[in-house]
Amino acid sequence: MSESHELSDPGEDARAKGKPFRDGQARLSTRGIDQERVNHREGRRRDPDREREYRRTAMERRGDEIRAYKRQWRERNKEHIREYHRRYHEEFRDHENARNRAYARRRAAEERRQRERVERRRTNSRRYYEANRERIAMATRAWRERQKIKDPERYLAQRRESNKRWRDKNKDRENAKLRAHYRDHAPELRDKAREYYAANRERILAQRKAARQAAPERSRERQRRYRDRERRRLDAGLPPYRRHRSSAAERAVHRADAEEFFVGSLSSERLEANRKGLPTPPELIARWERDCARARAAHFLAVEQEARGRLTAHVASRTVDQLVRDQAVEVRAAEDVRMEDIARRINSQLRTRRRRAPTPDPAAPHTTGGSPQSGGLTR
Repeated sequence: MSESHELSDPGEDARAKGKPFRDGQARLSTRGIDQERVNHREGRRRDPDREREYRRTAMERRGDEIRAYKRQWRERNKEHIREYHRRYHEEFRDHENARNRAYARRRAAEERRQRERVERRRTNSRRYYEANRERIAMATRAWRERQKIKDPERYLAQRRESNKRWRDKNKDRENAKLRAHYRDHAPELRDKAREYYAANRERILAQRKAARQAAPERSRERQRRYRDRERRRLDAGLPPYRRHRSSAAERAVHRADAEEFFVGSLSSERLEANRKGLPTPPELIARWERDCARARAAHFLAVEQEARGRLTAHVASRTVDQLVRDQAVEVRAAEDVRMEDIARRINSQLRTRRRRAPTPDPAAPHTTGGSPQSGGLTR
């Protein structure tokens, strides 16, 4: 009786014995794998290069199938994978941390060496350029001339693209330099601009007209933004937008005056000199008297109904001109109060240092007795 050389399937043996079939067990006989194929697999295990080549070709042939199988296996063994990772981290945490620290140190050292190499290369390039400035400039000019003669259109296109890249890269720095130069030389530049405009007025106006005709939408949009801004300023009670740039000397003087006014302390001698040399203006005294009279009249009208009736009859008998004059005075006074409030808010927003303690307003209405000509109003 001849022996059979067929290999039995471990999966069938396990199922016949009632044991569960585990993932990964070889199914040899069911797929018709003979001893030569088994030897081929054993040879691949002994040869790493051969094993890598086999895996690469297998992935190319059955990539989708292998990926789907691995995905299904991970779905079935989520808890097992999670528990394995937890036990692995608990057991090798110190080793992993040490390896990560060593990797971070190696990476930091490599980045430091790379920065040093770049800096050395940049320094050497600067030194070489400083030592050979004229020769490099001559070589660059000669190369540009050759490129211009060889292909003028391509040379101009490259120059335009290079200039555009440089402007985009250095736009903020160049604009800041231009603004600083204008601030430091504003009077001279304004004089030159006026002279140039006077000498070329017709050409400048023609250029502006051509620009507006070439881009009418942009011109209208600019005008619309200007009108909207002015409307918002007027609605907020601010004056029209009339702003000019000051020079560095003017800014220094203004800064010194502001420091002296807001921060500096006044000595007793200076306060006494201010009181003697700066008497209360007559218009402030007149305003104080009017405010006092209005306050007393308001209080009187609030408590005396009969007096209110007599005053109503008196007002009705006044002429139209007197009413118009009184209304004009009241409107002007209200406008002064509004402008003072706006100026106070703007000053509060622009203030950069702590505000001093407020002082009593000499123009505020008073209801107490006393002569308005007393020395308390002088300063």
